[in-house]
Amino acid sequence: MKFLLKSLISVVLMVELLIFFAPKSNLYYWGEHALKAFNVFISNESVEDSGWRLNIYAAELYFDKLTLAEVDKISLSPWLLYNAIEVEGIHIDEGFVDFLPLEITRLGVAYAIYNPLQATLHGESDAGYFNGEVDLLERTVLIRLHVDQKAQKRYRNALARLKKTEEGYSYEYRF
Repeated sequence: MKFLLKSLISVVLMVELLIFFAPKSNLYYWGEHALKAFNVFISNESVEDSGWRLNIYAAELYFDKLTLAEVDKISLSPWLLYNAIEVEGIHIDEGFVDFLPLEITRLGVAYAIYNPLQATLHGESDAGYFNGEVDLLERTVLIRLHVDQKAQKRYRNALARLKKTEEGYSYEYRF
C-alpha cells in the first residue's frame, strides 16, 4: 500500500513539475503560426509565462489584413487533464458593429480528458451570453446565443441568419 501511495505521489509530482517547467510560450508561438493558415494574425502582444499558466496581454487580432479586435488578456491553462483558454476584455473594431457587440467581456474554451471528443465554449457581452460545444468526432460547432431585447433589434440582420429556438438563437457549423 505504501509503495502504491509513493508511486502515485511521484507521478503526480512529476506531472506537476512537467507542466510548471514546460515551454508554454513556445506552444503559444506555434499556435500563432498555425493560425496564419486561416489568415488570422496576432500582434503587439506581450507574453508572460507564470509557471502554471501563460498570459498574453494587449494583443491585436487581425483577420485578412483587417483589424478585428484588441484583447486585454488571454490566459492559457494547460493542465493535461483539463485545458482552458480564457479571454477577457475583447474590444471589437467599429467596422463590425452590425454583426458583433463592440465589447465582449469574457470568452472561454475548455477541454477535459474525461470527455475527449468535445470542447465547451462560453462567453458574455453587454448584448447577452452564449454557450456551446465543439464535437471533434462529428466535426461540428454548436453555439447557443441568448440576447436581450435591445440586442435583438440592434443585430436584427445578423440574427436573421441564425436559427431561432425557444431559449434564443443557435448556430451550427461543420468543419
